Amino acid sequence: MVNTSFVPLLYPKAAGEGVYDRLEAACQEGASSFFTSGIDPGFGNAGLAIGALALCKEVRTVRMMEIVNYATWDNPFTMFEIMGFGKADTSKSLLLSPGSTALAWGPVLELVAAAIGLEVDDILERHEVTTADADIEIASGTVAAGTISAMRFEIVAMSGGEERLVVEHVTRLRDDDAPEWPHGAGYRILIEGEPHVQVELGLSSDNGDHNHAGCLATAMHVVNAIPAVVAADPGVQNLLSLPVYSARVQGSAPPS
Repeated sequence: MVNTSFVPLLYPKAAGEGVYDRLEAACQEGASSFFTSGIDPGFGNAGLAIGALALCKEVRTVRMMEIVNYATWDNPFTMFEIMGFGKADTSKSLLLSPGSTALAWGPVLELVAAAIGLEVDDILERHEVTTADADIEIASGTVAAGTISAMRFEIVAMSGGEERLVVEHVTRLRDDDAPEWPHGAGYRILIEGEPHVQVELGLSSDNGDHNHAGCLATAMHVVNAIPAVVAADPGVQNLLSLPVYSARVQGSAPPS
């Protein structure tokens, strides 16, 4: 079984007390395997970071970023009711309520920490927003003047009193909003260590824009994993336990 919808299951050991144990027991009873990923959470942060970290002799900090304009994403419920765009303040945002970003992206931090053998002591959350100076029309509807039109949030893994791993999202509806925030168009990994590493990932499509491409990539990262998940021993899988997998050219034989 593969999943993209409940994102904390990217790393079920960090998804809450007893979650991993119950899933693992169910997999063993049903002789099945289970895997969760996507683009973010998934390949765009943990997947890219884990691969890039293989280049390093020393690792001091890792920052995993999504910098994306969401204006063309036609998903009113997520945009307005979950994320809180178009709301008067952050108290109306489910995403920015205490604990929500840690629930969704904390497992990304824990998965990367597991990859490099880092002990996480605590996970912190930070966020800031800007409001629209005029009404903004987006694919999901109208964002009224004076309401949330851009947000930046961070989920931080603390170890030994230091910020070691960070997931950061910068989400705009207009590219020129909050000019002091980081700019880009996709996913960015910044590793401070020896050597320093920077990785950039951008997505586009012949059939739509970057938001269309991101939705397709979310699905394909688990669809392309299906042969490896089926071949795996029964149990809960993650990006560290599965072998390397990729897309296959139509009609090609399975990799040997």
